[in-house]
Amino acid sequence: MPHGVVGVISPFNFPLVLSIRAIAAALALGNAVVHKPDSRAAVSGGIIIARIFEDAGLPKGVLQVVPGGAAADEAMCSDPNIAMISFTGSAEGGSKVGEVAGRHLKKVQLELGGKNSLIVLDDADIDVAASNAAWGAFLIRGRSAYRQASCWRMPI
Repeated sequence: MPHGVVGVISPFNFPLVLSIRAIAAALALGNAVVHKPDSRAAVSGGIIIARIFEDAGLPKGVLQVVPGGAAADEAMCSDPNIAMISFTGSAEGGSKVGEVAGRHLKKVQLELGGKNSLIVLDDADIDVAASNAAWGAFLIRGRSAYRQASCWRMPI
């Protein structure tokens, strides 16, 4: 069932992929989307996606891109016109999103760091499975160092 308007807040790493998966799912279920990409990836994680959907015939106004920082995140999480928030990012940022959105009784979907369970079937090559699991776990670990840099400002 559609919620009406879904707010999507996406991170700087893999901006195209991590933005489009939330936006496309929300649109496919009949929602309008307000998307706030990370300010460091506003074009590749926001404007390009909106342009592609526009060129494909998505009606005007169904997908809006709102650039900005923490204030935009907080506004989306507290806006009564946005029924659900989909957030991909750090656990710290997700905690704030959950806290603010929860105060407004919004549905919230949080993807915090991508450390999901892994199922290895009985007939799998254990060495290949272990190698792939390790590769996946450490693929984007550079963001931890970036998160600790002095220029980082946690969303919300």
